[in-house]
Amino acid sequence: PLYRAKGLQAGEHTLTVKAFDRAGNYDETAFSFTLPVTEPIPGTIETNKDSSISNNNILSQGTMLITILSVMIPCLALLILVSLLLFFSWRSFGGFKKKLDKEIYEARSMVHKSFTLLKADLEIDIATLQKASSKRKLTREELKILKRLQQNIEITEKLITKEVLDIENKAGL
Repeated sequence: PLYRAKGLQAGEHTLTVKAFDRAGNYDETAFSFTLPVTEPIPGTIETNKDSSISNNNILSQGTMLITILSVMIPCLALLILVSLLLFFSWRSFGGFKKKLDKEIYEARSMVHKSFTLLKADLEIDIATLQKASSKRKLTREELKILKRLQQNIEITEKLITKEVLDIENKAGL
C-alpha cells in the first residue's frame, strides 16, 4: 500500500518501517530522504498542518489594501467634515443675512418715521416764522433761525438718505 505523509516541512527526514508477524517478531528498515524548499505558485493557496493561509501573494495584496484604506478612510472623513462645515457655514450666513436685512428695514423705517415727525414740527415752526414775517419785520435772530432750520432740514434729509442707501448697498439689498 501507498503511504502519504502530510504536514512535513522542507529538510531531512527518516522513514522507519516495521513489519510484524503473528508471533510478534518484526523486521525494521529505515529510509532517509530530503524534501526541497519550494516557492508557492502565484495565485494558489498553500496549506500546512494547521490549515492557515501562507501565500505571499495574498499577504502582499492584503498589505497593499490596508495601506490604501488607511489613506482613503481619513481622506474621506476629512472630505465629509469639510462638506458639513461648508454646509453649516452657508446656512448660518443665510440666517445672518436675513436678520441683517430685517434690521436694516426696521432701521430705515424708524429713521423715516422719526425724521418725518421732526420735519413736520420744524416746518410748523418755519411756517410760524414766515407767517410772522408777513405781519411784521422779523428780528435778525428770527431770520437766522428760519434760515438755519430750512438748511438743516435739507442737509439732514440728504445725509440720512445717503447713509441708508450705503447700508443697503453694502448689505447687498
